[in-house]
Amino acid sequence: MQDVSEDPDTTIPPVPPHWKASFTQVAASARERQAMVEAITRKTEELERRVTERTRDLTALNQRLRQAKAEAEASSAAKSAFLASMSHEIRTPIHAIAGMTYLLSEADLSPRQKEYVDEVIKANKHLLRLLNAVLDLAKIEAGKLELDSAPFDLDHVLGNVRSLFTQEMRQKGITFEVLRLDKGPVALVGDALRLTQVLVNLVNNASKFTEVGSVRVLVSCDHSEWGKTRLKLEVQDTGIGLSQQQIQRLFKPFTQADKHTSRRYGGTGLGLTITKAFIDAMGGRIGVKSAPGQGATFVVDLTLPRHTESFSPASTTPMPLEIVPGFSGKRVLLAEDNPVNQRIAQEILQREHLQVDLVCDGEQAVQRCKERRYDLVLMDVQMPQMDGMQATRLIRQLGVTTPIIAMTANTTLQDRNECLQVGMSDFLGKPFSPVAFVNMIKKWLVPTPDTELQALHVPSK
Repeated sequence: MQDVSEDPDTTIPPVPPHWKASFTQVAASARERQAMVEAITRKTEELERRVTERTRDLTALNQRLRQAKAEAEASSAAKSAFLASMSHEIRTPIHAIAGMTYLLSEADLSPRQKEYVDEVIKANKHLLRLLNAVLDLAKIEAGKLELDSAPFDLDHVLGNVRSLFTQEMRQKGITFEVLRLDKGPVALVGDALRLTQVLVNLVNNASKFTEVGSVRVLVSCDHSEWGKTRLKLEVQDTGIGLSQQQIQRLFKPFTQADKHTSRRYGGTGLGLTITKAFIDAMGGRIGVKSAPGQGATFVVDLTLPRHTESFSPASTTPMPLEIVPGFSGKRVLLAEDNPVNQRIAQEILQREHLQVDLVCDGEQAVQRCKERRYDLVLMDVQMPQMDGMQATRLIRQLGVTTPIIAMTANTTLQDRNECLQVGMSDFLGKPFSPVAFVNMIKKWLVPTPDTELQALHVPSK
């Protein structure tokens, strides 16, 4: 075998010097690239680790936020349920006191006994105002203030305010006027109940601080804007007046002009706070012009849509408690579980020469409606065995079109709407006065075409 190394033709030539330099550079460059790749890999891993940690932290934070939101919503719901329950529990005895004192006032009493009963009636009304104020403030603070939107007649609202205060002002020796500065009927769309509360709060405030002179409600309407009416409501009094410092804190909750005012005139300091919240919710403004010893003028500016279609507003004229033509011989089903409320309602109904059948729960009410026809059903909402809502659903499923009136201490707009949705014809919130009770009976036992249509209401499925 021939040795290759000895063959001059097979000798490997030496590597040129510039090749060695190139190889060295390539190797160095490869090492640098490898180092860069490793560095990038480490950075990528570090970023991925940080992203993973941040994602985990954000996920945990989101979970905590969801939990906190759920807890807040549950707390708000529990608070609302508590307020609704307390409202019902407090309104029920207030209704009993109001009804029983009314029945007592109709008895043969001595002047001194009559005076005692009148004081109880006044105290009970004051207690109800306090309850309503606290509940309204709770709704406002929870952001759950509800506003209705329905056609109403402005003159009927003013008539309500006039009838509420005329006797009280007369007893105090104060001149009281409610005046429209323009003429003609005004049909508007909005929350007539809240507007009435605004005026009642302002007039009540004026009456409280006015011992001599007058309280006047002046109302003007500007129809210049198409489809809308601008209301200007002024409540003027000749009372003790206010300083500028007192005006600055006037609409804050639980505050009054000063401690002397609170001790002398009483009150919680909630009325004007609630009034301003109602006006703000309706998109209006309220202000006051006053000086010490010169009375005060509260001014409300409010713009509401005009109602252009015809409608028949319910009458606000109180009806005397006497026999109404057409009542005699009518039969009413009273579904009420509270013994005191049973007695109050029965007494008033029997005085109106109505025949009354009494049941204590919803199941009995449904059974009675199966057995005979009634001219009117008065249905308590909260009853054992079966509540008034379920009973009404079942009665309507029987094809019964008799008017059913909800009687309940749950008085929110949502409560009212729920009653109407299940097929009830109308709603009477407790505590209600005997006059309001008889007015409601008159509305449905001496029906107009509008109430006849309402009586046929069946909830959509």
